[in-house]
Amino acid sequence: MRIVIDMQGAQSAGNRYRGIGRYVHDFAKAMCRNRGEHEVILVLNGAFKEACISIRDDFKDLVSQDHIRVWQAPGPFDHIQADAEGRRGIAEQVRLAFIRSLQPSVLINGALFDSVDDESVVTVEAEDRAGYITVAVLHDLIPLIYPDLYLNASASLRQWYFAQLDHLKACRYLLANSQSTRAEAIDYLQWPANRIENISSDVAEAFSVGTVMPQTAAGLQARLGLCRPFVMYTGGMDHRKNVHGLIEAYAAMPQDVQAQHQLVIVGKLSLEQIKDMRQLARLHGLPDETLVLTGFVSDEDLLALYRLCKLFVFPSWHEGFGLPLLEAMRCGKAVLAGNTSAMPEVVGRADALFNPQDVWSIAEKMALALQNDGFRAELEAHSLQHSRQFSWDLSAQRSIVVLEQQQAPAMLPDAEPWQALMARLEALPRRPAPETYGLALAQMVDRAFPPPSTAKRMFVDVTELARHDARTGIQRVVRSILKQWLSSPPAGYVVLPVRAGQDGGYLLAHAFTQAFLGAATRPEADTPVAFYGGDTFVGLDFQSDDVPRCSAFFEQMRVWGVAVYFVVYDLLPLQLPECFQDGAAASHARWLSTVARSDGAICISAAVADELKAYLQTQSPPPPDSFRVDWFHLGADIEESAPSAGMPVDANQLISKIQRLPSFLMVGTVEPRKGHAQALDAMEQLWASGVEAQLVIVGKSGWKTEALAERIQAHPERDKRLIWLQGISDEYLDAVYKASSALLAVSQGEGFGLPLIEAAQRGLPIVARDLPVFMEVAGAHAFYFQQEQHEDLAQALREWLAHFASASHPSSAQMPWLTWRESANGLLALIGQTSASPRWATAEHLAP
Repeated sequence: MRIVIDMQGAQSAGNRYRGIGRYVHDFAKAMCRNRGEHEVILVLNGAFKEACISIRDDFKDLVSQDHIRVWQAPGPFDHIQADAEGRRGIAEQVRLAFIRSLQPSVLINGALFDSVDDESVVTVEAEDRAGYITVAVLHDLIPLIYPDLYLNASASLRQWYFAQLDHLKACRYLLANSQSTRAEAIDYLQWPANRIENISSDVAEAFSVGTVMPQTAAGLQARLGLCRPFVMYTGGMDHRKNVHGLIEAYAAMPQDVQAQHQLVIVGKLSLEQIKDMRQLARLHGLPDETLVLTGFVSDEDLLALYRLCKLFVFPSWHEGFGLPLLEAMRCGKAVLAGNTSAMPEVVGRADALFNPQDVWSIAEKMALALQNDGFRAELEAHSLQHSRQFSWDLSAQRSIVVLEQQQAPAMLPDAEPWQALMARLEALPRRPAPETYGLALAQMVDRAFPPPSTAKRMFVDVTELARHDARTGIQRVVRSILKQWLSSPPAGYVVLPVRAGQDGGYLLAHAFTQAFLGAATRPEADTPVAFYGGDTFVGLDFQSDDVPRCSAFFEQMRVWGVAVYFVVYDLLPLQLPECFQDGAAASHARWLSTVARSDGAICISAAVADELKAYLQTQSPPPPDSFRVDWFHLGADIEESAPSAGMPVDANQLISKIQRLPSFLMVGTVEPRKGHAQALDAMEQLWASGVEAQLVIVGKSGWKTEALAERIQAHPERDKRLIWLQGISDEYLDAVYKASSALLAVSQGEGFGLPLIEAAQRGLPIVARDLPVFMEVAGAHAFYFQQEQHEDLAQALREWLAHFASASHPSSAQMPWLTWRESANGLLALIGQTSASPRWATAEHLAP
């Protein structure tokens, strides 16, 4: 059986953070956990982007991402705007066609009476036309029971509600959240008793007995103005919730009881509601500090307030279930509630109930519970025992039994949902002009009804490399990994290089790809990226300006089920801002902010991963718990990095010059953090003391190095014992590595240290600053120095030269390293594309 669950009740602005939203979310989780051999597909409305991403994150361990499907239609199409009817009709048909395309056995509408003032669309199609059974979760019939409070003041709202009732009546079966709701459906709707089941309810596992840490409690109390033991209420603030009656009842208790406690109302309040409640409290003689209005609180604060309160009171006149009651009970709190509707079955104890219409009944019961420690202790023990009978798993299991008993209709869904949808749209009586919605609808429907294909797409960002290959370290990584992925793509995927466009989206980098692969054919024009659920985006290249500009594009990708990951090379502009160009730190921070809103960051070393985790914890808000930070290591076989070739005519002469004396080789762009100035100072000191050694610098001139570049160019040892090679080919660099005596790594900060690996490949000894990442990469296979001053570095080099002369220096010959094939596969494993996860051949590098 294929069970499709419409999740809009857990998405819409009106319900997402209310009891109905929590119910739909947690009920769907339980259905996924208890599905057995059945298939469960969650359907999301793409208009609620943040909720789509949140639900994907929350359910990632329960269902595969391709079982979370999205539909969307051009908006706005709420039920309030007079001109939205035509667009709403389109949205209704898009949703129904999309659901039919999934070929469900049964559709469960989690909240048929969803928000009236947003982009929710919940309609029910007749079974003989739909080809599947429709079941609805019924939370309550409160607007029908109290029309004067909820319906009669607005003709449009009344019309919408009764239209939804008609959709409810078209369902095969109803799942009620309580015995009370089941009875009301039978009484008020004349619903057949054999077509409705009480599946009950539950609350999230987080609501439990626990201790609030003293520091947390003190901070919360100071922030909210809590100074005495308190009575708590949380929930909605509409009229039937009877919060005004609770305030009046609190004021009716004996003065000494009032003075010893506070009344805490937890929940979002408008300014008008705050003013109204304050005035009511003052009218009844309550001091301002006695009534605490918290406003909206986080889930963490809500749990802490439950655990800290002395008594929880729920004065509502009528409830479909009353989730806050069960939340408080699960936290082991004494609860009091009204004796109407579903509340007696939730509380399960007659002497914990009061008449919610009688202020004195509420006041008397509160005073008893606050003053009588024995009675309150009994209520607390009862809460823990009685609350155990509620279980989401039991609710799901009851639901599945009901669904298994239903016989599916004989008619099959449309074989071609896209064509059928177009025909239905043409038949709409109030369809807006196609030019007002056609393009947007086509794009949304294209994603909802993807073309049949066996291969998913892996989009690889090559934005900077496609513009200009500056032969930087990052671009070497991009070339190397891209080459591996293009030559041997992961099973079931097509690898597509992409680049950022000018409109905040991405383009397929056809021209770059053909040039990269050496294709002789005329390059295609770059075209916009079309993505579908199950695809993957990898931010392999680094571009700090384009990525933030495309943040909305990445959000849309994640809404539709594209996994978005970024490779993080370092945090150096934030750690050493003085070493970078003006604005680099701010630009890097904006880039990381965008990265933190993706599925994860894959760092090029464990050291960078640790630094990123520490940095993100300082940001407000921090990334969600679902955000992954992991790491892999880079490869180092130059022949697999699409190496450049070419040797100058005087190459052999220069190689011979490097070989004539002990030569320290520095590889990398000449920039402040790389330590070239300190190395040159140290070498000058060695030369002045008669030490015969050379400094060979390979790397182009970077930023903030004008003075250093002039110094090198005019140095008396230039082309003697000081050699600077700029922009040389990989072939030439290989020869320089082999001719040198040691790699000198003086950098103040690095993300990885690829030259260390390249040196080890050739057996070249390594002299390095004791950076955590260098020690991670080279382990015990390098000679480390700690000093910051050039005099100390000079002494360290003297010591190494002495070890070198006696062949007692650390050898890099046995240092482990990866090939680019292994590195590329390791990265794939971390983004979920392969099962193997190689980082290093051994763990030796972890211990220096």
